[in-house]
Amino acid sequence: MPKVPKQQDLPKKQGEKPQGGRSFISNFIGVFLILFALFGLYTYLDPGSSSSKISVSELAADITNGKVSSVVVTEDSLAITYVDKTKKESKKEPQSSLSQTLANLGVAKEKLAAVKIENSDDMGLGYWVSNILPFAFPVILLFFMIWFLTRQA
Repeated sequence: MPKVPKQQDLPKKQGEKPQGGRSFISNFIGVFLILFALFGLYTYLDPGSSSSKISVSELAADITNGKVSSVVVTEDSLAITYVDKTKKESKKEPQSSLSQTLANLGVAKEKLAAVKIENSDDMGLGYWVSNILPFAFPVILLFFMIWFLTRQA
């Protein structure tokens, strides 16, 4: 009696999907839903929204009223610490100095001298990662996708 081949031993027809495999559309939808959930989670847990932002004119008024204890200047970002230890953020004009901007807004020199102003350079690991990652991540992702697709061929 001739041996009957099993289903898995038969040659596959052209264009036939492998058994147990998922289609491209279902994979795409799954990846889209995972990315959507990750973006939503990041937006919900965003640590940058913990401190409030104020304008430079509000900062000038607070310095005049003696409410500000220190200001840390990093490029055009200002990290403001108040006497009651609350922290706020602000932005200044990139081309002008903070002292000149505050003087133009009417802050007296005596009031400005009472505030500790510190300049901070952004040169740590975070600086390099934030400048290189936007270019390196898409390249790494592209190489990973090409590797993944050629691995299955």
